[in-house]
Parts: sequence; structure tokens; C-alpha cells
Amino acid sequence: MKIIIRIAVYFAVGLLFTVLIVRLVDPSRFHQVIGDWGRKFGYYKFAIDHYSSSIHLNANKAGAFNSRGVARYYQGQFEHAVQDYNRAIELDPQYALAIKNRALAFLAMGNAEDAKQGYTLACNLGRCEDFTHRCPELKLRCEKVECISIQTAIKAGLCQ
Repeated sequence: MKIIIRIAVYFAVGLLFTVLIVRLVDPSRFHQVIGDWGRKFGYYKFAIDHYSSSIHLNANKAGAFNSRGVARYYQGQFEHAVQDYNRAIELDPQYALAIKNRALAFLAMGNAEDAKQGYTLACNLGRCEDFTHRCPELKLRCEKVECISIQTAIKAGLCQ
């Protein structure tokens, strides 16, 4: 019970700060921050709606497209996630996090060749460490998503 109260207080304080400060400064950023909160607590549809509002207010924010792609990825909407990552990369071609996320989405879709190219590009941009986390036998980071099977990773050439 104490943990639930702590989470509620944490959420309320963060939300109050967001409403008072961020909304006054940048309404687009306000929706992105609220979306981040929703995604953090597993409310992916809620997060997607706020990221979409942020994008509607400012369609030139690569971070909002990347974040919406991540929320869509968590919902299993891999094709839509790739579209969002592509838009983020179009806005910022050096956006290594979006390139890495797109590689993971390609891998989840079974598109090993594009995943391998994305992995290589992300590594060249300095994001190799992002691929080594929860699946030590794969040396592949999964970012709070179920680990990719070793067979899929081997097919993609991401591990030997």
C-alpha cells in the first residue's frame, strides 16, 4: 500500500511541475513529457495520444517521433514504429537512438538485413552499448521488451 501511495505522490508532483512549467514554455514539449510519463507507467495508448499531440503542435521534433515509435513498439505496432523512427531520422539523420530503435523494430519484424544495417549504423554513431544489456548471451539490448530469440539474433548477424 505504501508503494502505491509513493507512486501516486511521485506522479502528482511530476505532473504538477509539468503543468506549471513546461506548458507555459512549450505546449509541444508539455505533451511529450506527459507522454513520457504515460509510457513510463505502461499506458502506451495514452502516451501515443500525447506524442501525437506534440507532433501536431510541432512536426519538426525528432524526439517526439522517436518516443511515439517506442510506445508503438511496446504495443507491438512495429510497422508504425518504423514509420515514426524513419520520420525522426529524416528530421535528424544523426539521431543514433532512433536508428537503434528502428533496428530493434526491424529485428522484431523478422527483417534481419535491415536490422543488421541499422545496428551497424547505430554503432558507427556511438550507440553500440545500447545493444548489450538484458540478454548477455545475445549481447543485444532489448529496452524493457522480451529478449529476442538467439536464433533471430544469429540470423541478423548480431551475434555469433
